[in-house]
Amino acid sequence: AVVSTQSTGKEAAPKKEQKKEQNKAAPAPKKEEKKEEPQPAAPKKEKKVPFGSLPPAELSMDQFKRLYWNESTDVIKKNWEENFVDGEWSVWKVEYKYQN
Repeated sequence: AVVSTQSTGKEAAPKKEQKKEQNKAAPAPKKEEKKEEPQPAAPKKEKKVPFGSLPPAELSMDQFKRLYWNESTDVIKKNWEENFVDGEWSVWKVEYKYQN
């Protein structure tokens, strides 16, 4: 018995058609959609506020700066005396060695 290994064009065409029909008949496998599962949130490190434990100061520095640049000296001094509490802020006096 001799088996011929050569294929003819007529035999190849039906095989291609069969493969196409099989591909059409069998639906393409759907790609599994990876659902991102919510991971448990890692405990967040709380930022330490250096002076967070202190109560708010009586003198608002932002308000004082606005007053300082927009008002006269008498108004500024009056506001300072009313709102300044010793111990909440430190006040420094600087004297320069050279006048230039």
